[in-house]
Amino acid sequence: MSDLDRRYAELVTAGRVGALPPPAELRRRADRRARVRATVAVAGAVLAVAGTVATANAVLVGTDRAGPYVGTTPSPDGTPTGTPTPSPTPSVDPPPPTPSVDPPAQISDRAFFVQPENTMKEGPRSLREGAEVLPELCGADFASDRSILDRVTMGHVYKRPQDTADYVPQGILYQTITSYRGTGAAAFMTQLAEVVRDCPTGNEGDLTARYRLLDTGQRADGTLLIEVRTGQLDIEGNPSGTATNLVSVVRVGPVVTVLRDAGWEGAETVPDLHDEFTRLAVLAIEDWLS
Repeated sequence: MSDLDRRYAELVTAGRVGALPPPAELRRRADRRARVRATVAVAGAVLAVAGTVATANAVLVGTDRAGPYVGTTPSPDGTPTGTPTPSPTPSVDPPPPTPSVDPPAQISDRAFFVQPENTMKEGPRSLREGAEVLPELCGADFASDRSILDRVTMGHVYKRPQDTADYVPQGILYQTITSYRGTGAAAFMTQLAEVVRDCPTGNEGDLTARYRLLDTGQRADGTLLIEVRTGQLDIEGNPSGTATNLVSVVRVGPVVTVLRDAGWEGAETVPDLHDEFTRLAVLAIEDWLS
Protein backbone atom coordinates (compact mmCIF):
# COMPACT_ATOMS: atom_id res chain seq x y z
CA MET A 1 0.00 0.00 0.00
CA SER A 2 1.39 3.37 -0.95
CA ASP A 3 1.73 6.20 1.47
CA LEU A 4 -1.25 8.07 -0.19
CA ASP A 5 -3.51 5.02 0.06
CA ARG A 6 -2.57 4.50 3.66
CA ARG A 7 -3.40 8.08 4.62
CA TYR A 8 -6.71 7.93 2.82
CA ALA A 9 -7.56 4.69 4.68
CA GLU A 10 -6.81 6.40 7.96
CA LEU A 11 -9.04 9.33 7.00
CA VAL A 12 -11.90 7.00 6.11
CA THR A 13 -11.50 5.11 9.40
CA ALA A 14 -11.47 8.38 11.38
CA GLY A 15 -14.54 9.81 9.62
CA ARG A 16 -16.95 6.89 9.50
CA VAL A 17 -19.72 9.21 10.66
CA GLY A 18 -19.50 11.20 7.41
CA ALA A 19 -19.38 7.95 5.35
CA LEU A 20 -16.92 9.34 2.80
CA PRO A 21 -16.99 7.37 -0.45
CA PRO A 22 -13.90 5.59 -1.71
CA PRO A 23 -11.66 7.27 -4.36
CA ALA A 24 -13.20 5.34 -7.23
CA GLU A 25 -16.69 6.58 -6.31
CA LEU A 26 -15.46 10.17 -6.02
CA ARG A 27 -13.94 10.00 -9.47
CA ARG A 28 -17.22 8.58 -10.90
CA ARG A 29 -19.26 11.37 -9.32
CA ALA A 30 -16.89 14.05 -10.59
CA ASP A 31 -17.19 12.71 -14.12
CA ARG A 32 -21.01 12.80 -13.91
CA ARG A 33 -21.03 16.43 -12.67
CA ALA A 34 -18.82 17.43 -15.58
CA ARG A 35 -21.21 15.83 -18.07
CA VAL A 36 -24.22 17.65 -16.47
CA ARG A 37 -22.41 21.01 -16.65
CA ALA A 38 -21.73 20.45 -20.35
CA THR A 39 -25.34 19.53 -21.04
CA VAL A 40 -26.68 22.60 -19.21
CA ALA A 41 -24.27 24.87 -21.08
CA VAL A 42 -25.44 23.51 -24.45
CA ALA A 43 -29.12 23.86 -23.47
CA GLY A 44 -28.55 27.46 -22.37
CA ALA A 45 -26.93 28.27 -25.68
CA VAL A 46 -29.89 26.78 -27.57
CA LEU A 47 -32.40 28.79 -25.48
CA ALA A 48 -30.46 32.02 -26.07
CA VAL A 49 -30.50 31.46 -29.84
CA ALA A 50 -34.23 30.62 -29.72
CA GLY A 51 -34.96 33.80 -27.75
CA THR A 52 -33.10 35.94 -30.30
CA VAL A 53 -35.08 34.39 -33.18
CA ALA A 54 -38.38 34.91 -31.34
CA THR A 55 -37.55 38.55 -30.72
CA ALA A 56 -36.74 39.11 -34.38
CA ASN A 57 -40.00 37.45 -35.42
CA ALA A 58 -41.98 39.56 -32.96
CA VAL A 59 -40.50 42.78 -34.37
CA LEU A 60 -41.26 41.70 -37.93
CA VAL A 61 -44.84 40.72 -37.10
CA GLY A 62 -45.42 43.98 -35.27
CA THR A 63 -44.16 45.96 -38.24
CA ASP A 64 -46.12 44.03 -40.83
CA ARG A 65 -49.47 43.82 -39.02
CA ALA A 66 -49.83 46.76 -36.72
CA GLY A 67 -47.28 49.29 -37.81
CA PRO A 68 -44.20 50.34 -35.90
CA TYR A 69 -44.43 51.36 -32.29
CA VAL A 70 -44.91 55.07 -31.66
CA GLY A 71 -42.93 56.53 -28.79
CA THR A 72 -41.53 53.15 -27.56
CA THR A 73 -38.10 51.50 -27.74
CA PRO A 74 -38.04 47.65 -28.02
CA SER A 75 -35.68 46.01 -25.52
CA PRO A 76 -33.33 43.20 -26.63
CA ASP A 77 -35.95 40.59 -25.64
CA GLY A 78 -38.61 42.24 -27.77
CA THR A 79 -40.55 43.89 -24.91
CA PRO A 80 -41.32 47.61 -25.50
CA THR A 81 -39.96 49.85 -22.79
CA GLY A 82 -41.11 53.25 -21.72
CA THR A 83 -44.61 54.78 -21.89
CA PRO A 84 -46.20 55.04 -25.36
CA THR A 85 -46.62 58.64 -26.50
CA PRO A 86 -50.27 59.26 -27.43
CA SER A 87 -51.06 60.96 -30.72
CA PRO A 88 -51.52 64.68 -30.19
CA THR A 89 -55.15 65.78 -29.98
CA PRO A 90 -55.79 68.99 -31.92
CA SER A 91 -57.04 71.73 -29.65
CA VAL A 92 -60.42 73.14 -30.62
CA ASP A 93 -61.09 76.66 -29.50
CA PRO A 94 -64.66 77.27 -28.35
CA PRO A 95 -66.72 79.24 -30.86
CA PRO A 96 -66.85 82.94 -30.14
CA PRO A 97 -70.01 83.98 -28.35
CA THR A 98 -72.74 85.24 -30.60
CA PRO A 99 -73.03 88.97 -30.12
CA SER A 100 -76.39 89.87 -28.67
CA VAL A 101 -78.26 93.13 -28.97
CA ASP A 102 -80.58 94.20 -26.17
CA PRO A 103 -84.03 94.92 -27.55
CA PRO A 104 -84.75 98.64 -27.40
CA ALA A 105 -87.69 99.43 -25.18
CA GLN A 106 -88.48 102.56 -27.18
CA ILE A 107 -88.01 103.31 -30.87
CA SER A 108 -85.99 106.46 -31.46
CA ASP A 109 -86.63 108.81 -34.39
CA ARG A 110 -83.04 108.36 -35.49
CA ALA A 111 -83.79 104.68 -36.18
CA PHE A 112 -85.63 105.81 -39.33
CA PHE A 113 -83.79 106.41 -42.56
CA VAL A 114 -83.34 109.90 -43.96
CA GLN A 115 -85.16 110.15 -47.24
CA PRO A 116 -82.98 111.29 -50.17
CA GLU A 117 -83.65 114.94 -50.87
CA ASN A 118 -84.44 114.39 -54.55
CA THR A 119 -87.32 112.07 -53.60
CA MET A 120 -88.95 114.30 -50.98
CA LYS A 121 -92.41 115.57 -51.66
CA GLU A 122 -93.32 116.42 -48.09
CA GLY A 123 -91.64 116.03 -44.75
CA PRO A 124 -91.92 112.69 -42.89
CA ARG A 125 -94.84 112.14 -40.52
CA SER A 126 -94.59 110.10 -37.35
CA LEU A 127 -97.65 107.92 -36.82
CA ARG A 128 -97.82 105.98 -33.57
CA GLU A 129 -101.48 105.02 -33.74
CA GLY A 130 -103.54 103.61 -36.59
CA ALA A 131 -100.58 103.13 -38.88
CA GLU A 132 -100.81 100.81 -41.86
CA VAL A 133 -98.15 98.28 -40.98
CA LEU A 134 -99.05 95.43 -43.33
CA PRO A 135 -101.60 94.65 -46.03
CA GLU A 136 -104.78 93.04 -44.73
CA LEU A 137 -103.55 89.50 -45.51
CA CYS A 138 -106.91 87.86 -44.81
CA GLY A 139 -107.11 89.46 -41.35
CA ALA A 140 -104.25 87.34 -39.98
CA ASP A 141 -103.20 87.62 -36.35
CA PHE A 142 -99.60 87.15 -35.22
CA ALA A 143 -98.76 85.34 -31.98
CA SER A 144 -95.44 87.22 -31.92
CA ASP A 145 -97.34 90.47 -31.26
CA ARG A 146 -97.34 89.48 -27.57
CA SER A 147 -93.57 90.03 -27.58
CA ILE A 148 -93.72 93.61 -28.89
CA LEU A 149 -91.91 96.22 -26.80
CA ASP A 150 -92.50 99.26 -29.01
CA ARG A 151 -93.72 100.09 -32.51
CA VAL A 152 -93.53 103.35 -34.46
CA THR A 153 -94.50 104.15 -38.05
CA MET A 154 -93.13 106.99 -40.16
CA GLY A 155 -94.86 108.05 -43.38
CA HIS A 156 -92.81 109.39 -46.32
CA VAL A 157 -94.58 111.06 -49.21
CA TYR A 158 -92.16 110.57 -52.07
CA LYS A 159 -91.66 111.25 -55.74
CA ARG A 160 -89.41 109.85 -58.40
CA PRO A 161 -86.04 111.63 -58.65
CA GLN A 162 -86.76 112.79 -62.21
CA ASP A 163 -90.15 114.34 -61.33
CA THR A 164 -90.39 118.10 -60.75
CA ALA A 165 -91.38 119.54 -57.39
CA ASP A 166 -94.88 120.43 -58.59
CA TYR A 167 -95.53 116.94 -59.93
CA VAL A 168 -97.99 114.69 -58.09
CA PRO A 169 -96.42 112.26 -55.59
CA GLN A 170 -95.52 108.77 -56.68
CA GLY A 171 -96.71 107.25 -53.44
CA ILE A 172 -96.56 107.11 -49.66
CA LEU A 173 -93.98 104.86 -48.05
CA TYR A 174 -95.00 103.68 -44.58
CA GLN A 175 -91.95 102.54 -42.60
CA THR A 176 -92.75 100.71 -39.38
CA ILE A 177 -90.10 99.73 -36.85
CA THR A 178 -90.98 97.19 -34.14
CA SER A 179 -88.78 95.96 -31.30
CA TYR A 180 -89.42 92.53 -29.76
CA ARG A 181 -88.34 90.80 -26.61
CA GLY A 182 -86.76 87.35 -26.78
CA THR A 183 -87.19 85.56 -30.10
CA GLY A 184 -90.26 87.56 -31.09
CA ALA A 185 -88.62 89.19 -34.13
CA ALA A 186 -87.55 85.88 -35.66
CA ALA A 187 -90.94 84.36 -34.86
CA PHE A 188 -92.71 87.22 -36.62
CA MET A 189 -90.70 86.65 -39.81
CA THR A 190 -91.63 82.95 -39.83
CA GLN A 191 -95.29 83.64 -39.13
CA LEU A 192 -95.50 86.34 -41.80
CA ALA A 193 -94.07 84.05 -44.48
CA GLU A 194 -96.65 81.39 -43.57
CA VAL A 195 -99.50 83.91 -43.64
CA VAL A 196 -98.61 85.14 -47.14
CA ARG A 197 -98.43 81.56 -48.43
CA ASP A 198 -101.78 80.73 -46.81
CA CYS A 199 -103.48 83.87 -48.17
CA PRO A 200 -102.86 84.14 -51.91
CA THR A 201 -106.06 86.16 -52.39
CA GLY A 202 -107.73 88.72 -50.12
CA ASN A 203 -109.09 92.24 -50.08
CA GLU A 204 -107.57 95.68 -49.69
CA GLY A 205 -110.56 97.82 -48.81
CA ASP A 206 -113.04 97.42 -51.66
CA LEU A 207 -110.41 96.00 -54.00
CA THR A 208 -109.51 92.36 -54.57
CA ALA A 209 -105.83 91.68 -53.88
CA ARG A 210 -103.41 88.90 -54.67
CA TYR A 211 -100.37 88.30 -52.46
CA ARG A 212 -97.18 86.40 -53.08
CA LEU A 213 -93.59 86.24 -51.87
CA LEU A 214 -90.89 87.28 -54.32
CA ASP A 215 -87.32 86.08 -54.44
CA THR A 216 -85.00 88.73 -53.09
CA GLY A 217 -81.48 89.10 -51.81
CA GLN A 218 -80.96 88.68 -48.09
CA ARG A 219 -80.40 91.72 -45.92
CA ALA A 220 -79.31 91.69 -42.28
CA ASP A 221 -80.87 88.72 -40.43
CA GLY A 222 -83.70 87.96 -42.84
CA THR A 223 -85.72 89.54 -45.62
CA LEU A 224 -89.19 89.05 -47.09
CA LEU A 225 -90.51 90.85 -50.17
CA ILE A 226 -94.27 90.74 -50.63
CA GLU A 227 -95.99 91.61 -53.87
CA VAL A 228 -99.48 93.08 -53.54
CA ARG A 229 -101.43 93.14 -56.80
CA THR A 230 -104.77 94.92 -56.54
CA GLY A 231 -107.57 95.45 -59.03
CA GLN A 232 -108.24 99.08 -59.96
CA LEU A 233 -111.50 100.90 -60.58
CA ASP A 234 -112.10 103.88 -62.80
CA ILE A 235 -113.98 106.99 -61.76
CA GLU A 236 -117.28 105.29 -62.51
CA GLY A 237 -116.40 102.24 -60.40
CA ASN A 238 -115.65 99.91 -63.26
CA PRO A 239 -112.61 97.57 -63.32
CA SER A 240 -109.65 99.27 -64.97
CA GLY A 241 -106.67 96.93 -64.68
CA THR A 242 -104.36 96.24 -61.77
CA ALA A 243 -101.60 97.95 -59.82
CA THR A 244 -98.60 96.23 -58.24
CA ASN A 245 -97.03 97.47 -55.03
CA LEU A 246 -94.28 96.08 -52.83
CA VAL A 247 -93.82 95.50 -49.11
CA SER A 248 -90.30 94.73 -47.83
CA VAL A 249 -89.74 93.29 -44.37
CA VAL A 250 -86.25 93.06 -42.83
CA ARG A 251 -85.14 91.78 -39.42
CA VAL A 252 -82.09 93.30 -37.72
CA GLY A 253 -81.55 91.38 -34.48
CA PRO A 254 -84.54 92.04 -32.18
CA VAL A 255 -85.95 94.70 -34.52
CA VAL A 256 -88.10 94.34 -37.63
CA THR A 257 -88.77 97.09 -40.14
CA VAL A 258 -91.62 97.00 -42.66
CA LEU A 259 -91.61 99.31 -45.68
CA ARG A 260 -95.02 99.27 -47.29
CA ASP A 261 -95.52 101.27 -50.46
CA ALA A 262 -98.98 102.66 -51.14
CA GLY A 263 -99.14 104.12 -54.61
CA TRP A 264 -100.62 107.60 -55.01
CA GLU A 265 -104.01 107.33 -56.72
CA GLY A 266 -103.27 103.85 -58.02
CA ALA A 267 -99.63 104.42 -58.96
CA GLU A 268 -97.35 101.37 -58.88
CA THR A 269 -94.15 100.83 -56.90
CA VAL A 270 -90.89 101.65 -58.66
CA PRO A 271 -88.83 98.52 -57.73
CA ASP A 272 -85.38 100.14 -57.88
CA LEU A 273 -86.50 103.09 -55.78
CA HIS A 274 -88.17 100.79 -53.24
CA ASP A 275 -85.00 98.71 -53.02
CA GLU A 276 -82.94 101.82 -52.32
CA PHE A 277 -85.33 102.93 -49.57
CA THR A 278 -85.02 99.46 -48.01
CA ARG A 279 -81.23 99.56 -48.13
CA LEU A 280 -81.14 102.95 -46.41
CA ALA A 281 -83.64 101.80 -43.81
CA VAL A 282 -81.51 98.80 -42.83
CA LEU A 283 -78.34 100.91 -42.60
CA ALA A 284 -80.11 103.40 -40.32
CA ILE A 285 -81.32 100.66 -37.95
CA GLU A 286 -77.91 98.99 -37.81
CA ASP A 287 -76.32 102.33 -36.97
CA TRP A 288 -78.95 103.00 -34.32
CA LEU A 289 -78.44 99.61 -32.67
CA SER A 290 -74.63 99.74 -32.74
